Amino acid sequence: MEPITDDRDAALANYTRYGPPRPDWQPTVLVHTVRASADGWAGPLSSIDALDWALHQAASGGAALPLAVEQLGYGAYVAGVEPANCFGQGRADDRIRGTLQFLEPGGQRTHALEIGVLDGTQAIDNFALEIT
Repeated sequence: MEPITDDRDAALANYTRYGPPRPDWQPTVLVHTVRASADGWAGPLSSIDALDWALHQAASGGAALPLAVEQLGYGAYVAGVEPANCFGQGRADDRIRGTLQFLEPGGQRTHALEIGVLDGTQAIDNFALEIT
C-alpha cells in the first residue's frame, strides 16, 4: 500500500480503519497492490465491524488491473475503491515506476467486475482466508 496524498504519515498510520467524520480530516488517496487468486481475480475487502457485514470487489485479469485505488473524503464521508492499472499520478510517474501500460492499435482488453456483500462474521472470515 502506498499513499499518494499530502499527509503520508497520517495515511500510513490509519489506513486499515477510519472512524466517524472529523472536520479536520484531510482527503486521502491510497494505492494498494492486489494479489490475484489462482483463477485471475483480485480485489479488496471492506468491512464494517459494527454491522457484521463486508463489501468485496474483485476484477478479472489481476496482471492487467494489479492495483486498487482507495479514496477517502470527509465532505460526504465517502470511501471509493476502484480497480486500476496505474497509480493515477500521470503517465510520467507510471513510466518511472515501470507500470505504464500500452494498448496496441486495434487492441482491446476485457475485464469483469464483481461486487458482493458478505453477511456475518463467518462469511467475512472465510472470504478473508480465501484472498490471503
